[in-house]
Amino acid sequence: MDAEYPINDQSDNYWLTTRTPAITYGLRGIMYYNVTVNGPRKDLHSGVYGGMVYEPLAVLTKLLASLTSSDGTILVPGVNELVEPLTSTELFVFNFPL
Repeated sequence: MDAEYPINDQSDNYWLTTRTPAITYGLRGIMYYNVTVNGPRKDLHSGVYGGMVYEPLAVLTKLLASLTSSDGTILVPGVNELVEPLTSTELFVFNFPL
């Protein structure tokens, strides 16, 4: 069988209906992280202990939110340069404007 695009039938993908399988064009990578957030051993109230105290979970949330823009663009310096741009064929297949 000749095919212009390789088909991966080992992707553990879903079916569109009970009789129509999905064709997987590409898969995203998966990364797992463990994050430990440390903070004060007891409640601290601003002003009582010498000034403002940042909430560790709020700081972590702000840090994670800063990794991408609202449209999904990766904001970590250097990461976008590691991703190959879509080819004109891929843009056509996905029906994106050139």
